[in-house]
Amino acid sequence: MNNTLTLSLALAALLVAPAVGLAGQRDRFDRLDRARLRAEIRREVREATRGHHRLRHELRREMFRAREAYRHAYRDTSRHALRDALRESRHALRDALRDSFRHW
Repeated sequence: MNNTLTLSLALAALLVAPAVGLAGQRDRFDRLDRARLRAEIRREVREATRGHHRLRHELRREMFRAREAYRHAYRDTSRHALRDALRESRHALRDALRDSFRHW
């Protein structure tokens, strides 16, 4: 009986020991996989953040260009409108002055 018990325990040890060792390795590989996954997620988040900031910078630049183009167009339009108004006023005053000299 003693030999049977010893033989049973030795056989169990032979079957259980590799399973325990493999379980430890699997846990270590799972931790490495999780670390790789976390690093990949951090990298993707970092890239997405860079892309977001790049798009925001481009949007601001385009808004600035549009605002400057509007200001330039408004300034030119108002300058032309003022020039036309002054020209019309000058013509109106000249015509009024000519009419006043004719009645003299």
